[in-house]
Amino acid sequence: DRVGIYIKDGPLWVAALFGALRAGAVAVPIDVAHPPELVLRLVSRLDLRAWIGDAELPRLDLDLPMLEPSWSVGVSPPVLPPTPVDDSGRVAQVVLTSGTTDLPLSVEVRHENMRAVLDTLEAEISTYRWLVRVAPRLRLAVALPLSHLYGQFMGVLIPVTLGADVAVFDT
Repeated sequence: DRVGIYIKDGPLWVAALFGALRAGAVAVPIDVAHPPELVLRLVSRLDLRAWIGDAELPRLDLDLPMLEPSWSVGVSPPVLPPTPVDDSGRVAQVVLTSGTTDLPLSVEVRHENMRAVLDTLEAEISTYRWLVRVAPRLRLAVALPLSHLYGQFMGVLIPVTLGADVAVFDT
């Protein structure tokens, strides 16, 4: 099932992405810079089954189950569903194009697509990994929206691969 992610960039956004993937859902990141009217038009075309929303963003009147993540302390974590079957051909997320000429289009990205990029980067990074060990801990600053693939790789996946810290700037 497709799960929309409409959260400001930051740690809760990352938790929503990994939570959706861990649950076996197809993540559908939606850029919070879009006006609410456009978001509603997009959602009507995306066949979402649930929604992860941000309390700091305008409320959208969607007829979908909604989860609103927070930094609550003392709340017991939910029981995790079984890990999904490892199928690299399964769709991981549906990303939206920039929509510069018309409404943004949806593009399916499979787990194997994301893995191919990470494997290629890891092969190149391994040549220079010795530099990472002798240098101070890497810190990356990312101003790209996490709802876009390049932002996800630079702000989430590559820092994990490098063991780097990351600061995500609200754009």
